[in-house]
Amino acid sequence: MSTNPLSKLPLKGSGKGPKFPEDATGSGVQDYIEEVEELVSDNTGINADDMKKEALLRYLPISVKRTWKALAGFENTQSYETYRKNILASYDHAEVVSVKGLNAMLRSYRHIRVSDLDRILDLNREMGPYNKGLVDTKIIANREIVQLVLGTIDEQLSASVWKKLVRAQLEKANVTPAANPTGHVWSADDPIGLKELLQELELQARLHDSRNRVMGSNNMNSHQVSNKTQADDIRVKEEQRESHLAHLKDVFAMVQKDSERCHKELIETMMKMHQEVLTQKVTPVYQPRAYSNNMNGSQGQQSFHARRRESEGMIRDIICWFCGEAGHLSGRCLVRQKYLDEGKIIIRGTNVCLPSGQIVYYTAGKDCQKVQVDQAIRDTRQSNLLRESLSEEDLAGTPLEELEAYVVALKERRRMTSLIQSLRLGEYEEDDEQEVQAVNMVQTRAQQARNSNLENASRQGF
Repeated sequence: MSTNPLSKLPLKGSGKGPKFPEDATGSGVQDYIEEVEELVSDNTGINADDMKKEALLRYLPISVKRTWKALAGFENTQSYETYRKNILASYDHAEVVSVKGLNAMLRSYRHIRVSDLDRILDLNREMGPYNKGLVDTKIIANREIVQLVLGTIDEQLSASVWKKLVRAQLEKANVTPAANPTGHVWSADDPIGLKELLQELELQARLHDSRNRVMGSNNMNSHQVSNKTQADDIRVKEEQRESHLAHLKDVFAMVQKDSERCHKELIETMMKMHQEVLTQKVTPVYQPRAYSNNMNGSQGQQSFHARRRESEGMIRDIICWFCGEAGHLSGRCLVRQKYLDEGKIIIRGTNVCLPSGQIVYYTAGKDCQKVQVDQAIRDTRQSNLLRESLSEEDLAGTPLEELEAYVVALKERRRMTSLIQSLRLGEYEEDDEQEVQAVNMVQTRAQQARNSNLENASRQGF
């Protein structure tokens, strides 16, 4: 069974066969045909002209394949060479070496550097057709195309090449002012030829590449040494940091242990003192014991009752800071516990506070904390009653003069209350003696008025 020799060619879209250029130009189509012919030459079974024509159409897009089939020479009566010439004649070959194509090609080599040897070699290769098609045919001047190439490459590379070539051309012009071997005629406006520029670019790129190869091994060794040194430094720093952290942890642990020990000792000392106060475990002064055969139990009982009376006397000397009563401390005060349950006070730490958070302090010789709490509760109730009795509507409908008189009365009442409190505590200055006398007179008249009211009420009852 015979097989088609074209089946031995790579399939379309496999990536192994020729690829038809999207923007088909004369040179691109020619390159495509040459690649197909190389594949055909490797297969000895493809000898007929019709098979070669089918091989050309094998990798074409559908639209291009229809166009090529319509060209003259595709018939079996025409040879492959005739068909090939007709295909190439249908494309414009002048477009390849146009100024527009030159600019498009140079854009792909923008910012090329001296280290890009492969790109410089590709640029030198692709500039060949443009040199023949544009410079030799005088379509574009040599000076313009040189400026285009210099503007494409890196600025540092461009300055180096320009400086070297201009200096060399000046030396050649001073010795032999004739044309140089490259065919470029030197002039002040056009000192560098295109071929000389491309040759200098390739030369500098190759020199740079050779220097890197020679210095590469030395740089690699030095880089390895530097990396090792940096790694050692980092390891030393990490060890130092870990040592400092361990030292800080040890110091913190020691401080914490000392703090716990001191706190424990303080608590033990306080508990011992508390037990000694409550149980009266005070070591008495040593007195020699008198021995007697007539000794009875009355002496032991007398000493026991004496110690008991002394203990009870010491307990009675304890004054509660909250309720002001004797015989217990504020931590065991039932009145304080009652106020705490009713929400009249709160305990923050060891301080007695009002619900608002204000601390109630105790001062010896003054009111106890319970009296201060009751006074604060009465003041709060009075202020709440005042807020409830006076609404915004009441204030809005009251004349301004009446409100001012009410404010003055409140201030006077507050001052009188403060004087009465100072009088109770016995804390007033000499400047306030007249005001204190006035307060005493007011209190005396008020007491007389209450007594007379009571007498009248008793008489009316009879």
